[in-house]
Amino acid sequence: MSKPVTNIELSATEAMDEIIGDEKRSIDYLHGLSPKDRRNISRLVLVQGRVDYYRPYALDTYLHELRGLKYIEIRNQEGQFIALIPISEFKHGTEINNNLLGEFIHTLEQAQILQRYSRSVITTHITEDTGLIEALKIMRRHKIQQLVVLDESNVFQGVLMARSVEKRIVDNVLQAKENA
Repeated sequence: MSKPVTNIELSATEAMDEIIGDEKRSIDYLHGLSPKDRRNISRLVLVQGRVDYYRPYALDTYLHELRGLKYIEIRNQEGQFIALIPISEFKHGTEINNNLLGEFIHTLEQAQILQRYSRSVITTHITEDTGLIEALKIMRRHKIQQLVVLDESNVFQGVLMARSVEKRIVDNVLQAKENA
């Protein structure tokens, strides 16, 4: 091989899982989405600090009707990324727990998401132009399996999974070896 592995030039976006998202709006808006659109949404965006804006019933409806939902993304009032929370945080077994949703909404209004959900939130992030080797180093240093990818304005772009990063690096090394 002519290039050392640390010189492989692969950016984060080359192994990133793009997670289709939508901001939580009215229930009428939700019902206006096509079934295909509802199935494809896997990230629901909520804004931290909005008081009396989100209701447990409406959020419960979103969580039930967006079957492919995996994460709730929390943004600040300026639209910048704060955290990603797995949907499993709001379930008791396989069912959505309305008490947990109520607590979550209160925590969201009080801008206490990072404190309340510190064990489960995904906050570690990189920018789109970060190399995959560097991304993997960050994951290993922090002992995490997921890393958020942001653009230069701190807007969510996708998620890197350690498994995908490792596979992409190995594939690239093997291809380079075959071409040498």
